[in-house]
Amino acid sequence: MKKLFRYIVFGVVAFSIVGAEYASAQPPPPALAGVDSTQDKNRFGQLFIPYGVRPERAVAFTPDGVSFQLGSKRDPGHVGVRAKGALAGDFSIELRYELTTLPGVVDDGYGASLGIGVNVDYKVGGASIARGVYKSDGSQYSAGRTIPRSKGMHYATAHFPTTAKSGRLALRRVGGEILLLAADSPTGEFLELERYPFPTQSVQDISIYADTGGAIGEFKGRIFDLKITSGAAASQAPAKPGPAGKIIVPLPDPEPATSPQLVGDVSEIPMSPSTTPVRGSWWIPVLTFVVGIIVGVGIRRSRQEAPSPDMNRDIPKPKKPPGN
Repeated sequence: MKKLFRYIVFGVVAFSIVGAEYASAQPPPPALAGVDSTQDKNRFGQLFIPYGVRPERAVAFTPDGVSFQLGSKRDPGHVGVRAKGALAGDFSIELRYELTTLPGVVDDGYGASLGIGVNVDYKVGGASIARGVYKSDGSQYSAGRTIPRSKGMHYATAHFPTTAKSGRLALRRVGGEILLLAADSPTGEFLELERYPFPTQSVQDISIYADTGGAIGEFKGRIFDLKITSGAAASQAPAKPGPAGKIIVPLPDPEPATSPQLVGDVSEIPMSPSTTPVRGSWWIPVLTFVVGIIVGVGIRRSRQEAPSPDMNRDIPKPKKPPGN
C-alpha cells in the first residue's frame, strides 16, 4: 500500500511539473488596444471570432467591421463576434452603427438590439451599450452593467429614447467607473447616458453583438469604424449629459462580503490577468498524470509477480533415506 501511495505521489508531482511548464510557456493574451478598423482592415478579422448558434448564417465580416442579418424564425437569439485579450487601465472603445431593418414595435420577447460589451471576468461581470427596439419602451439606447450576485447574475439596465438609425456608441473607463455614451448621427458629439462603478482590472474580452430578443421580424444592421485606445491615448473629454433615461433595473444593494466576488463595490475585487486560467491543451498535463499512475502500478505489479532470487533459501532440503 505504501508503494502504491508513492506511485500516486510520483504521478501528482509529474502532473504539477508539466502543467506548470506548459502554463508558463503560453504566450500572453493579445493586447486589445490600438485597434482602428478604418486604418488596419486586417486587424479586426484577426482579433474577433464569431460566436453563438450557427453564427455563419447571421454574421458576416465587412472591410471595416461586421454586419448582422437576423430573422426570428431563421436566426433567433444572440450572435456576434468576440475578441479575447487584455485591455488594461483607462480605455475608450468607439464605433459607428447603422440599422437598415428593424421592428417598428416589439410585442414578443424583450427586444431586438445591436451593440458592444466588455467583460472583465465571470466573477466581476461587465458593461454594455446598445441600440435597439424594446417591448417595454420602443426605440431606445440601452446601457447595462452585469454584476454577479450570490443568487445569480444581476443585470442593471437603463433605457434612453432615440429615433436614430445610424450613429455612434462608446464605452470609456475612467478610474473606477465606466461611462456609456451615444451619438445620434455618425458625426455627432457623444452624450453621456449612464455611468456605473467598474473594476479597474484588465478587460478580458470585447463582444460586438446582435440579438433578436425573441422579437418577430427581421433585424439587420452593421457595426464599423471600431477604435480601441488605452492609457494616455484614450479619450477622456467630458461629454454632455444625454436625454433623461428610465431605470429598468437598478444597481443591486451591497451583499455581505462573505467571499471576494460578493463584495458590494466590485472595483475592489482582487483580479488580474495573471489569475485568469490558462486556456489551451489541458490534456497534456492530464495525460502525464495518467501515464505516471499507469507506470507506477505496472512497476508494482511486476515486482509482485517476479520471483525473488532468494525465495528458496530458507526451505530445508529433503534428507536422504537411511542406507543410501
